Amino acid sequence: MIYQIFDKTQAGEVRWSWRLLDKENKEVGVSESFFTKGEIISHIKKLRVEISSAEIVNINNSKDTNKDLGFEFFKDGNNWYWKLKQGDQEVAKGTIPNDFFKGKDVEGTIEDWIKNIREIMQKAEPKWENEKDDPAYQEKTDDNTPTKGIAGSCSVENIKADLAPALNDCFNWQIDFIDNQDGPMLFILNYSDEAANLASFALSLSEYNNNALPYKCWMTNKKITAINGNKPKSNPDYKEFIYQDQMFYPFSIALSEYKIKDIRTIIKELYCHIDWS
Repeated sequence: MIYQIFDKTQAGEVRWSWRLLDKENKEVGVSESFFTKGEIISHIKKLRVEISSAEIVNINNSKDTNKDLGFEFFKDGNNWYWKLKQGDQEVAKGTIPNDFFKGKDVEGTIEDWIKNIREIMQKAEPKWENEKDDPAYQEKTDDNTPTKGIAGSCSVENIKADLAPALNDCFNWQIDFIDNQDGPMLFILNYSDEAANLASFALSLSEYNNNALPYKCWMTNKKITAINGNKPKSNPDYKEFIYQDQMFYPFSIALSEYKIKDIRTIIKELYCHIDWS
């Protein structure tokens, strides 16, 4: 019995939802809400605790507006359904299969089904549909990052060693791999340049060597503005991607004579072009 967590990204907005699976891996309910990756596990843990006190109400016979967590069931056409609500907010819903009815006390039979759902929700464990989306998996991968050769003899560990002294005092940063991208990426996360607005950046390290230039860049802000007629240019040759629940949009930069360790100059240059309006 699991809460199967799945990607519910729409129009570039990264969100996560869950479906409830019974011990036979059959879907018996689905969330009506969407969450960030950081929110959804906390939501499920809280729900598992609070669900035990959820009352059951037949809304065909009651106009109860109880603000506590509670189950409602109702008939629509030839089918019966249940909803889990918190006040006016729908938390989850599901269909009650017709073959579950015993032909006697319909309402009592429905309540038995919902009690079964309530028990599943108490006991089910969260599990990511795609294992690689699980933060625990990502942490494990980060801890055991295989050495991947790039630019001849250079390795990820060499890159980290070379960059760390220049970056540790300036940024929240990490190096990671992204599907369909050649080589590793340098991520500068939640940079503010002493301003209130936060932005994140990614720079390609696929051509890394001591004098390489990260001409490919991505930003979490899509709107940019020109300064003195210059600005990063949207680049159609490579794709946007999602990393840590944020959409990164591709751009090209033309900064001559900057070495790889001058990341701060590059990030400040990118940041100043962001249009916050």
